[in-house]
Amino acid sequence: FKDTVKAERVERINTILGSVNTKRTTTMQANLEKMTAIVSRLETKLTELESEGKDTSSAKLAIASAKTAIETAKTALTAQVAKDYTIAITSESTVKTDAATMRTSLHTDLQTVHQLVVTARQAVAKAISETKSLLGKVEDGE
Repeated sequence: FKDTVKAERVERINTILGSVNTKRTTTMQANLEKMTAIVSRLETKLTELESEGKDTSSAKLAIASAKTAIETAKTALTAQVAKDYTIAITSESTVKTDAATMRTSLHTDLQTVHQLVVTARQAVAKAISETKSLLGKVEDGE
């Protein structure tokens, strides 16, 4: 670069794009781990209910669906973590558009992965609801 200020800006933008990706993916990873723990607890509860002779088929389907959604989100998240958002500079005059393109790319990729995490969360909520309805039946039956 002839312009050192522009070079410093590009370097700072590269750092920011990398840190945004790391921060967002770390947060999503933590959420997926919490969801996995919740599903695990639900499975334990279902085992108890099965031993009491309750029909747990609907809850098992909801848990299987939640597990699939979580695994899909984890796979996408792993791919997202591996992505690099360093601005590829073709020329000094196109630096601004290159930076905007990379920022848009990061934003779009994070939105896609976030949507998968939201879908997983909704599937876990449905599994919780199904399991709660079985627990309600157990309490009513006693």
